Amino acid sequence: MPTVSQAQAMAGALDTLQLDGRWAEFVSLSEAAEADPDPQAYRKVPGQGSYPASLRKRELRTEAFEEIRTIRNTLDDFKSILSELSPGGDALQQRAPPFDVRLLAR
Repeated sequence: MPTVSQAQAMAGALDTLQLDGRWAEFVSLSEAAEADPDPQAYRKVPGQGSYPASLRKRELRTEAFEEIRTIRNTLDDFKSILSELSPGGDALQQRAPPFDVRLLAR
């Protein structure tokens, strides 16, 4: 179980990733099929031989993308759990009251 500060850091990172335009947005195949095509994408694709071998060696494996999807789904689940923990939907901002050690003496 993460500490409160770790959970806050993870939630902050999620917010940053969602707001930051540099992060890839994942969509379902049906959403991608329904999307309007990019007019600048209609270009001639160079042949396979023109792609530098040095870059081909640095490409991510298919498994890496599957891991990214799994991590994203886990983070989405984590975020939804955190949002359900409090009536205001902001569990990370809530603080527990200070613990009174006198309660242990009872």
